[in-house]
Amino acid sequence: MSLRRNVNLDQLVQDIHNWQKQIDDLWETNQQLELHKKILHRQCENSEIKEKNAIEDANEMHKLVDKLQGILAMRCDIEDENRTLKDQIEDMQDKVAMLTKEHGEKEDKWKEERQEIIERHKEALVNVTEDARIEVKKEVSILERSLEEKIRSVRTLQKQMADAEKAKHTEIIKLKLEMSAAKKMHQIV
Repeated sequence: MSLRRNVNLDQLVQDIHNWQKQIDDLWETNQQLELHKKILHRQCENSEIKEKNAIEDANEMHKLVDKLQGILAMRCDIEDENRTLKDQIEDMQDKVAMLTKEHGEKEDKWKEERQEIIERHKEALVNVTEDARIEVKKEVSILERSLEEKIRSVRTLQKQMADAEKAKHTEIIKLKLEMSAAKKMHQIV
């Protein structure tokens, strides 16, 4: 009978030693998880800062779009002015025709002046239209590239946050299971 008690005491000492080792392992794992939690918390804060910066950049983009809309509005105003100038040219042509009838010898001179005005207005219209088109195209291209970069950055940050959250939940569930198993083993003994 005394031999059986020694065996049971030896087994009990062995079990206590194993439990102590498991508790130490769990404590070390818990410390690592706490460190990992702090790192994830810092990453979340950094992600929030990046998101705030992305929002600020988007606001800047809106301002730039407003500026471009102003440029387009100015272009429309210039086109309206050019239409008005064309109408004025047509009126002048009518007057030239009347004056030509009245003043036959001045006809060639007036035709040359009229043609110069038409050419200047055409050149001005072509130059202004082309310059505005090139500028708008450049601005739109820059805005599109910047917006695409911001969208990719936000998506990457969202994915990182989701992955970190999944890993955190998985680790918590794993720890709960390990603690539950340890409690059950402790209750069995």
